[in-house]
Amino acid sequence: MTWSVYGKPYAADSDLTDTSIFQPLKFDYPVVLKAVRVWLIVMGSPTFTSLSMKIYTDDAEQATRTPNVLLHTSTNSPTKAELITLNHGIKETYFEFSNPNLAAETYYNFVINASGYSGASDSSHLAWRIDWPDPIYTDGVTEGSIATYPLSIYPIFARFNEA
Repeated sequence: MTWSVYGKPYAADSDLTDTSIFQPLKFDYPVVLKAVRVWLIVMGSPTFTSLSMKIYTDDAEQATRTPNVLLHTSTNSPTKAELITLNHGIKETYFEFSNPNLAAETYYNFVINASGYSGASDSSHLAWRIDWPDPIYTDGVTEGSIATYPLSIYPIFARFNEA
C-alpha cells in the first residue's frame, strides 16, 4: 500500500515571510482560540530558524479570501530541531495563542511564517499539507479537485459566551 501526501510548498524565500499561502477559516459561534495544529511536509533539509502562525482579518472587498490586517501572532515559535531532524518527513506541529476571542461567521486567514527560511528548491523546502482526499474543514470544497481542498488546520478552542 502506498500513502501519498500532498502539500502547498513554500518555494521562494519570501513565501514564509508574507501572506501568499494561507488558510481561511470561520467559526459557527464565537470562540476563544487556544492553539492551532497543522501538518508540515519537510522535503530535503530546508533552512529556517523558527516558525510562527499569524491570524489576519479577511479583505471582504476581494472576490476571493485575502489576508488583510494582522490580528494575532502565536506565542510559541517551534524551531527546526523541534519540527524534524531528518531529511524528508511529515510532522504535526502546533502554535499556541494568548486566548484571542474570534467572532462567529467571520473569516480569519491563518498564515505560517518562518524566520531565516532560505535555499528553497524543488528538492528542499517546507510545505503545508493539503487535506486531500480527506478534508477536515470543507467549506467551499469541490469534491475531486485537489486545488480546492483546504490546508490541514485543526483549531483548539473553547466556546466564548457573549454576555
